[in-house]
Amino acid sequence: MALATVFLAPLTPLGAADGVWSNGGGGSWAAAQNWTDGVPASGAGATANFEQLDIGRPMLVTLDGPQLVGRIVFGDTVAGDDWFVRKGSSGGITFDGAGTAPEVRVSAGSATLGVDLTGSGGLRKTGPGVLVLSGDNQWSGPTWIEAGTLRLASPPSFPSSMKVMPLGDSITYGGNGSDAGYRSPLYQKLSPLAPGFQYVGTSILSPGSLPSGQRGHDGRPSYNIRDIHNNLDGFDNTRYLDIPTASRDPLGGHWLTGGGGTGRLPMFPDVVLLKVGTNDLGQLEGADERFRGLLEKILTLRPQARLLVAKITPVTYNDTELEFNSMVTAVTGDMRAEGWNVRAVDLHTGFPANGLLADGLHPNPAGYEWMASQWSEAIVSAYSAEGGPSAGLPVGSTVTVAAGATLDLAGTQSATGNIVAYGTVDLGENAVLSTAGLVLVNGSALKGSGTIYGTVIHNGMGLCGAGQNITFNGSFVNNGNLIVPPGSSLTFNGPVTNNGVLTGRAAGGVVFNGTVTNNGTVRMTGGAALEAFGTFTNAGFVDLLTGGQALPEGFVNLGTMIDASALPLPRAVLADGRFELWIDSHSGHFYQLQRSPDLLPGSWVNEGDPLPGNTGTALRFRPSMANPRGFFRVGIDP
Repeated sequence: MALATVFLAPLTPLGAADGVWSNGGGGSWAAAQNWTDGVPASGAGATANFEQLDIGRPMLVTLDGPQLVGRIVFGDTVAGDDWFVRKGSSGGITFDGAGTAPEVRVSAGSATLGVDLTGSGGLRKTGPGVLVLSGDNQWSGPTWIEAGTLRLASPPSFPSSMKVMPLGDSITYGGNGSDAGYRSPLYQKLSPLAPGFQYVGTSILSPGSLPSGQRGHDGRPSYNIRDIHNNLDGFDNTRYLDIPTASRDPLGGHWLTGGGGTGRLPMFPDVVLLKVGTNDLGQLEGADERFRGLLEKILTLRPQARLLVAKITPVTYNDTELEFNSMVTAVTGDMRAEGWNVRAVDLHTGFPANGLLADGLHPNPAGYEWMASQWSEAIVSAYSAEGGPSAGLPVGSTVTVAAGATLDLAGTQSATGNIVAYGTVDLGENAVLSTAGLVLVNGSALKGSGTIYGTVIHNGMGLCGAGQNITFNGSFVNNGNLIVPPGSSLTFNGPVTNNGVLTGRAAGGVVFNGTVTNNGTVRMTGGAALEAFGTFTNAGFVDLLTGGQALPEGFVNLGTMIDASALPLPRAVLADGRFELWIDSHSGHFYQLQRSPDLLPGSWVNEGDPLPGNTGTALRFRPSMANPRGFFRVGIDP
């Protein structure tokens, strides 16, 4: 009998429309022309498909109105590039699966939903890629992380009345563009995210459709690195004298400092968008020094500014822009490592194939639109501080992290409902997690460093990675095997109940600031002290065989406790003509026979393999007959 397997996609209810995104340059969800056959995804149970393009670059989609769908799919037909969904003029996303759980699938790369999410029926994260949530998450029902990673991110926090200075050459000016170059589309993208932001600069030429108060910039056609450098706090009209047009007039220079006979006050931009270098491609010798000098001057004059530096757009008749862009990467990377507030923004990779005018140099409207998206995301990234507050996940939603999947807090301050983890919960660096409860199932992992508020139940075989530190401010129950890795520390400020095995090492640290009830095994090794500053009631087994020997003041022993006094001397016997050593052992430790020819320091070497201890069992060691003479001892580890 032949069998056939049929895979059924979710049916789209009547009145809803599936949509396939078709605009390779990004754009508005609300605009029908951005979707195949002019049909935007809309309605309960509808699928918004964003995985049918080779986007080749980060892609920005703006909502520009409220959107209702049941499922969103992100991906890339070739490589794993990144999608970004922002609010635009208004709106959020409401999920309604029309009887099935709403779903967001990320097939490759990452997708950031920087918008408010509401709806009912819960939410499923599927696919191997990364879903980043940085908006307000208020759906009802359970949350399932079935594959890949769901990452919580801080929304951008912009300064009030943020001042943005476009600085550069003719491409900043908007040369040959129809609408102020990239400045007008960037204004449309940035205004909803940072209300009250303002462009600043000494020129208001090439305004396009920008409002009268948003026309400031310092883009000058033909200007190179030196021209811009000299006009920040001085005056250089070399380019204007070459071609005396109004667009090239430096207007007295002193663009940042003011004064110098200009009658202008100093300018203090929060963000500088620097696009320079196209006019230096014919003189690359020494360009790295000139370029670094320009960046240092900007940040010396305005150290509070965030300097975003472009890798320049393509030039079809001259491939030396690749060499220049490599230099941009190197210089900005070196400066960031030195502490300068500068970032490179790639305006070259993924530039639209149809994004240049016939001159092979200046972008057309499609190219400028794409540039605006890259600048917009760079500004958002510059103001999305790691470790800030995130909206978390709905506190009434139980979160299930499947085996192989990850919930990544990425160092944020986040609140969630109950979490049941079969996979990984990654705190990142210095995260603060407030949760109704966290259950770590056997096979799961808790990674990173930070603080957790709420009840934690550990049923697994590990807790954090090497060099990581976690503080628990709620109750903690250990039913598994918890071994603190080298260089790590666990601090328990709430009550602890240990029903499994908890092991502290000399290179790590375990501190109990609350009450402890031990029904299992607590083992301190390698000289590690039992640091307990509340009542420690031992109804199980405490092993200080190789740990610190002092007991805490609040120690109450109702069970068994061993310390170094339980270390027996090995017993030497002669059996069948062979020398043997026997030693009583304890579980949780390994015993290693060692030999020295003369008892001198550094002369001890291991002989044979270590043997695992087993409480109540004596271990036998038989030295090699090839070299039976010497001194012998048994080492214990840990």
